Amino acid sequence: MSRSLEGAAVVGIGRSPFMRSSGRTTLSMAAQAAREALADCGLTAADVDGFTCYSTGDSAGPSQVAHAIGVDDLGWSLSVLGGGNIVTSTVAGAAAAVLSGQAEVVVVYRVLGSQTRYGRALERIEVDGEGQFAGPHGYLVPPQWFAMFCRRHQLRVRLHRGGPGRHRGAGT
Repeated sequence: MSRSLEGAAVVGIGRSPFMRSSGRTTLSMAAQAAREALADCGLTAADVDGFTCYSTGDSAGPSQVAHAIGVDDLGWSLSVLGGGNIVTSTVAGAAAAVLSGQAEVVVVYRVLGSQTRYGRALERIEVDGEGQFAGPHGYLVPPQWFAMFCRRHQLRVRLHRGGPGRHRGAGT
């Protein structure tokens, strides 16, 4: 197995409170979480030279958050558009920046504002291509797709092993 990201580590974790209608901006929540993550690992804003996040267009950008916590010299920054499993690419990007010498300390974050809504549409949604057949049934986002793949796998395992029972959830 390749160990290409060996030598980089997650060393601090921070978060803002989870709540609806906090009245706070995504910038203030991301800045609070970044400060807490730095405090958790004994670092300060002066130690940070990289920032990255992923979002679906509802977030404060890395440069904004870095400035808000007092980072004066931001040498590496990346904002990735996407959700779901994009977190892995974002963390891997930060690790690669550290390992390649582009940055020494990178803050990685994701922030959702109170106005972000998942699970219901507030307006009419238009979908083209193959999505026009799945959209009316609410089958539009990766967790729903993964659930179908997992369910199909569960059924195959049950049929192959001789029926329901002991292999529930195999491979999920």
